[in-house]
Amino acid sequence: TVEQSIVDTDGAVVRFTSSSLPGTRLLLKQAGPGSEVSNNQFFGIGMPVVMLNGLSAIDLTSDSSGNRFGAGPSENAVTLSGGYNGDDEWSAPRLVVHLGSLSVGKNAELTIKNGVTVKRSCASKGDRSFMVLGKLSVSNANLTYAGDDSVGGDTNGEGGLCGLPLDREQTWAIYLRGGSLVLEDSLVRHGEFHGDAPSITVTGSDIQQTTIHP
Repeated sequence: TVEQSIVDTDGAVVRFTSSSLPGTRLLLKQAGPGSEVSNNQFFGIGMPVVMLNGLSAIDLTSDSSGNRFGAGPSENAVTLSGGYNGDDEWSAPRLVVHLGSLSVGKNAELTIKNGVTVKRSCASKGDRSFMVLGKLSVSNANLTYAGDDSVGGDTNGEGGLCGLPLDREQTWAIYLRGGSLVLEDSLVRHGEFHGDAPSITVTGSDIQQTTIHP
């Protein structure tokens, strides 16, 4: 058990397995190859994991990782920024992912499914780029903005302060730079998809106040 602590690493090989982490936050920067975060219980603190860069080094957010998060909305939220050069999956039950800048490499695929909610942060525009050079697959998931508490709850602890996007500068965008997009049975709010995608497939989804311009 690691209780009411902060684990702040930069470039280290990190292994947290089968641990109870009440009130503990992991700040993982440039996690080294061989790192593992699996079968842990995170609870008692909002945003228990912040992971920057080195994303593909850790299977943190898939259902198969065995990681489970607390009952409160902010306890279920993690912050992810960086780049994927391999395949990854966000599917841990009730998970909410707050994004900084993110890129999916040319030969990589990011799959978001199993009811996961992805929220664009309230940060400045320069901190919110989402670049897809490979493939983005979204199935039975939600893509929205951090001020939208109707899905996933108030995960940033700001209530409605993040506000409703009013114009293009406040929406969050996915840039499809040669990458493909699959949206299936999902919710998208106040988003913008644009670029030069060779393929966009949308089926059974609810898309609200969103621009799709491949």
